[in-house]
Amino acid sequence: MKQFRYFLFLIAGIVLGQSLWGQNRLQRYEYWFNSDFNTKITQAITPENTLEFSASLDVSSLPDGVNVLHIRYQDEMGFYSVPLNRIFVKVPPTPSGGNTLVRYEYWYNSDFANRQVNEITPNATVELATSLDISTLPDGVNILHMRFQDERGYYSTPLNKMFVKVPPTPSGGNTLVRYEYWYNSDFANRQMHEITPNATVELATSLDVSELPDGVNILHMRFQDERGYYSTPLNKMFVKVPPTPSGGNTLVRYEYWYNSDFANRQIQEINPATTTELTTVLDVSELPEGVNKLHLRYLDERGYYSSIVSKIFFKNTNINTENALTAYKYWIDNAFDQAVLVEISPVETIHLLEADLALDTMLPGGDHTISIQYRDVKNTWSVPLISPFTKDYDPRANLLVDNNPACSGINIQFTTENLIDTDVITWDFGDGTPTSTLQNPTHTY
Repeated sequence: MKQFRYFLFLIAGIVLGQSLWGQNRLQRYEYWFNSDFNTKITQAITPENTLEFSASLDVSSLPDGVNVLHIRYQDEMGFYSVPLNRIFVKVPPTPSGGNTLVRYEYWYNSDFANRQVNEITPNATVELATSLDISTLPDGVNILHMRFQDERGYYSTPLNKMFVKVPPTPSGGNTLVRYEYWYNSDFANRQMHEITPNATVELATSLDVSELPDGVNILHMRFQDERGYYSTPLNKMFVKVPPTPSGGNTLVRYEYWYNSDFANRQIQEINPATTTELTTVLDVSELPEGVNKLHLRYLDERGYYSSIVSKIFFKNTNINTENALTAYKYWIDNAFDQAVLVEISPVETIHLLEADLALDTMLPGGDHTISIQYRDVKNTWSVPLISPFTKDYDPRANLLVDNNPACSGINIQFTTENLIDTDVITWDFGDGTPTSTLQNPTHTY
């Protein structure tokens, strides 16, 4: 049961991470095992925005072996979360005198019938160090399978390890003698090129892509050594960009659709331009309440479409038209527990944030993110707005020294605290002795 309780604590962390931004309160959860939804257990909880879940669940009636736990939460509006599903193993009871491993067996590839069985000194744990015979295996990729058996007759899950049996290297060494490449699935038309035999090859060449279609393609390349063996193919995806018209290229229309309803997409002509800033009102009246997804793409004058831009949004027609913003909070990077709360007074329906936001004096220089959330009169928080920023480097530290007026012949302690943006520390003691790069050196005058 201890192992199972620890597994449930991991689930609690996942639930907490998912519900952190929602600000809607959870009021109950329910769980069931395997496919037995009809006997699910429902448990009411004190309404909370977030929940740290730790509980012991009864698995006594479950069969030994692999089982699945399903758990989901319900909020105050009656909506259920997506079920969290976790596989776990119910281990049969251990004999009162403990349990030991007594043998192991192994086999290669699919040859289970010829597995090798080896007895071992009974022990609770086994460290296996042995040489295995692979002389009869084919050169190339093979798989070793191994499992252990305990004194009760139960087998462990097989351990499977892939390995390569390398053919013997010629006494004079081995060299690469040619390479070949092909595009996409056109292996039949691969190109072969001889190269000066060498143990290593640095390939710098131009490849002809004129016959390839515009868009995404894949280059496959492999090398062959003097023994006739090929290397594993190297596969690289690339995009062949169509030629730009001599007069430039412009966007001429866009189209959008919601969720998976591509058939009913809306197409809008626009004034041809090389760049477009789209500001428009889109009709969502026919969409269901809750989470939806908008998909948008552009078409240029050559008839090529751009990549699809997809955005998730939430449709809620039960919004109070007299709603207003009452506060905002912000935090740096992932330091949500250090968020700074700022009240908005008087409340505003639209808030233009123009303020110098205080940063932690101990924040190091470099790239960071700032997250901002707003709260309305219903005490509901918005989705965080996240923006990157870069803080200038500002090397600094607090330097301390023992206060001892009679310092002659005495070790004086120098201390460095609160290092920020510092790579190297150099202490000059002012008496002509060598400097020190220790963070907290001592010195005798």
